[in-house]
Amino acid sequence: MIFLSGKKVHFIGVGGASMSALIRWAKSYGAEVSGSDGAYSKTLSGLLEDGFDVYVGSDEKRISGVDIVVYTSAVNDENPELSRARSLKKTAVERHDFLGLLSENFKKVIAVSGTHGKTTVTSLIAAILKNSGKKFTAHIGGFSNDLGGNFVRFGDEILVTEACEYKGHFLSLHPDILAILNVECDHPDCINTLSDALSLFAEFARNVPNNGLIIKNSNVKYCDLHICKNVHIENFGGADAKWQAENIYSHGGICEYDILRNREYYMRVRPALLGRHNVKNVLAAVAVCDALSIDKNVMKEALENFKGVKRRLEKTGEVNGADVYVDYAHHPSEITASISAIKPVAKNRLFVIFQPHTFSRTAKYFQEFALSFNAADEVWFVPTYPAREKESDGKTSFDLFRYVDENVRPAEYVKDFVTVAKKIKETARAGDVIMILGAGDVDIIADLLKE
Repeated sequence: MIFLSGKKVHFIGVGGASMSALIRWAKSYGAEVSGSDGAYSKTLSGLLEDGFDVYVGSDEKRISGVDIVVYTSAVNDENPELSRARSLKKTAVERHDFLGLLSENFKKVIAVSGTHGKTTVTSLIAAILKNSGKKFTAHIGGFSNDLGGNFVRFGDEILVTEACEYKGHFLSLHPDILAILNVECDHPDCINTLSDALSLFAEFARNVPNNGLIIKNSNVKYCDLHICKNVHIENFGGADAKWQAENIYSHGGICEYDILRNREYYMRVRPALLGRHNVKNVLAAVAVCDALSIDKNVMKEALENFKGVKRRLEKTGEVNGADVYVDYAHHPSEITASISAIKPVAKNRLFVIFQPHTFSRTAKYFQEFALSFNAADEVWFVPTYPAREKESDGKTSFDLFRYVDENVRPAEYVKDFVTVAKKIKETARAGDVIMILGAGDVDIIADLLKE
C-alpha cells in the first residue's frame, strides 16, 4: 500500500484485539512499525515473540522519528505519546479510521457487525475463504485457531473484517457485503437505548453502495434500518427468511441441521461449534460465502473442521477431572446463551465464574445480569474489569453479587484470581464444568488452573 510502504508507524494501545492485528497488517505493507500499551498482556507477549518492537508504558521521545501514529479510543488526550505526536503535527489516526483507510485497498469488503457473534462469524467466513483458496485478508477481534491469529493476508481481493458499533466506529467502513447478526444496546457509555443502537446500524447500512448486499438477522426489521438505496437484502434465521435451519439435532451441545435456501434444501452440516445460538452464526457465514460463489462442499468442510476462536466457548484444560472453559460473554444475552451451550457438556455441576466488564454496563443491565445465571449450579463473582471507567460510572461486581445472593440465588464473591483457582482445585471433581466468563483479564484463572 503506497501510503504505508517505507513509513514509520507507531501504534498506541497495541495490546488491543484490533490494534494487534493492524500492526501486523501495516508491517505486511512494508511499514516500519512499533507500538506501546499501558499493560503487559498475552497479546503483547505474542507480538514480542514475533519480533515486533512493542513495550509497556510511554516513550514520547520515540515519536519524533515516526510518520504516522495510530491510537485507540481507550487512549486519552493526556497520553504522553499522543500528546507529543500532536505537538509535532504528526499524522495521528484513530484505530477505526486507519482500518477504513486500509479497507480502500480491496476489490470487495465484507463487514461483520452485530452486538454478539462478530468474532465467531468473521472467523467462520475466514476459515471458509482459506479453504476455498481465494485471495483474502482477515481482520478479526479474537485469535482464530484456523488462521493462527487475528490477522492473515493471503491477498488483497477480499477483506473480511469485524465492524464494531462502539461510538459509531464501523462508519469508517463502506462494505460491499454487510452482515448484521443482531442488534442490542451493549455500550451504555455511548449508546443509551435500543433505538439509538438501531439508528446507528441504520446509518451503517446506508454505507453499503448501490447493488451491494446486506445479510441480516430476521429479528432486525427492514423498517428499523430505513434502507432506501438500491441494495439487495437477504434475511437469515426467521420463518420467512431466505436462509433457514431445520431438523436441528443436538448431541452434547453440538448441533446438526439442514440449511435451507429459499425453502429448498441446501446442505446438512454439523459445525464444530457448541450451542444453539451458533446455528444463526453459521447461517450468516454461509449466506456471505454463497454470495461469493463459494462451493457449498468447501463451506461444509471448513465448518465441520472449524477449530474455533480463543475465549469463545474454548476448552482450556481440566482440573480434578472437571472440564475448564473460557468464554468472552459479558452481556446478559451472551451469558444466557453461553451457559445454555455448555450445560449439556456438564455431567455433574456447572460452576460459573464471572467478571463484569465496565461499571456502566453492570448498572445499565443490572436486573438482566442478576437473572442470567439461573441455569448454573454455582456462581462466583470476581472484581469488575474497569477498562476505561471508574467505580462512580456505575455499579460494581460486589453490588451485583450482593443483589444476586440476597434476591435471586446463592452466590459467592471472591476478591482475587489466585483464591478462585485455589477454591476450584479444592472443590471441582470429575464431571463438573468450570466456566470462566468475561471480556477482561479473567482468563488468567484458566492459566492458574494449569499450574
